[in-house]
Amino acid sequence: MKKILILFLVFLFFLVGCATVKKSPWQRPYYYYSIYVPQKIYDFEEAMANLQNLQSDMRINGRTPSEIIVDKYSFKAKIKWTETYSQTDYVPTYGGFFIGWNYIPTYSGSYQTSHSTVQKEDTIILPFKDIYDIILGGYYLYLNLITGKTLTFYLSNSSLVQKMADSIYSIMQIHSIKLSPITGFSYAETTDEEKLSYINKKSKVVYVASILLDSPAQLAGLSPNDIILEINNEKITDINQCSNVFFKALNDYLNDNNKIIKIKVFHFEENQDKTINWEERLIKLKPAIR
Repeated sequence: MKKILILFLVFLFFLVGCATVKKSPWQRPYYYYSIYVPQKIYDFEEAMANLQNLQSDMRINGRTPSEIIVDKYSFKAKIKWTETYSQTDYVPTYGGFFIGWNYIPTYSGSYQTSHSTVQKEDTIILPFKDIYDIILGGYYLYLNLITGKTLTFYLSNSSLVQKMADSIYSIMQIHSIKLSPITGFSYAETTDEEKLSYINKKSKVVYVASILLDSPAQLAGLSPNDIILEINNEKITDINQCSNVFFKALNDYLNDNNKIIKIKVFHFEENQDKTINWEERLIKLKPAIR
């Protein structure tokens, strides 16, 4: 009996231990990304027609564009959708009754819910000159912009993703707009308190959002979720400043291919026993010229 009790207590402690393990809010991406390689160059009329004809096969923010307008300088997609709002209000009712000559008031009420719909619309404007990188990911096309933002397009099959990328690249070629040297990673900013607390940080951080397979970034040792601390000895404070510093480093590299981009990161990883190892790393990145 004593032995059974001991086994039960061990099992109970095991369950409690499992239940209290804190799961990392920093999940590694499982998507497959690849470097864009042009397969076909179109003239402007073909490229424009290709982009406009993709309307029914395209999703932007989960919605199909109602209209696509393309000119030599930009891609515009109009999106319309309906949002439904619900509002619950307490509606009082008043009554009463007489007892003899005395009137006794009564109060009651009920909650009533009303629904309303609002038609909304938005226009996504993509200046071709703002594109510095094109990334393919299955049925998704990612356009990295010099503003530090990424536009994401979903298409119904991967061949259409390649076709859209080729069409955009063809228009960029008309204006002599070049894609940046290949680095093979994207970055993002987070102010998520749970994520910051997990790595003992108090303010927003810029981190590596994705890594391309066999890219210069992966070969140099950069990892997803690495916190970007410095680029070429300049401290990183937010995503806009990170973009400015990073593009300056890329331009310096274009002017002198013997230079490297030095990225200081805070790298952390979770052990099997749920403890966290962390260290600062200096990544020496040499981009690939297209």
